[in-house]
Amino acid sequence: MTSQERFNIVKDILEKNDLSLCTLNLNQFDKISDLDLIAGADDVVKKIRRYEAYIDKEKMKYPERIMRDVRRNLGLNEMDTSMDLEIFQMDREDILNSVCNWNNLVGYGGLIRGWIEDIYQIKLKDEI
Repeated sequence: MTSQERFNIVKDILEKNDLSLCTLNLNQFDKISDLDLIAGADDVVKKIRRYEAYIDKEKMKYPERIMRDVRRNLGLNEMDTSMDLEIFQMDREDILNSVCNWNNLVGYGGLIRGWIEDIYQIKLKDEI
């Protein structure tokens, strides 16, 4: 199947299930075969629905875009919330380093933190 045909099938699945057509949802279909996609991809739809319910209900310590970067940096799928409680326990410096590393700014967390402190003339705290 061509990439355009695959996209159209994914788009139809998302629309039929009242799920948004966004990169995050589209990416969840990347790892399944064409055959599974044609069969309906019910597991992927359930996974997206569970994720949306989770982020709507929970009080998140960090914005979801930050959580997705940290999850991916830890080797998880961006929608895998299984380690979120452990992530919430990480100190903010580790969170910043994790986000920087995921975004190809390896080793720049401390430097960026210093810039923020210097530019905004504030002292960033590690505590919650």
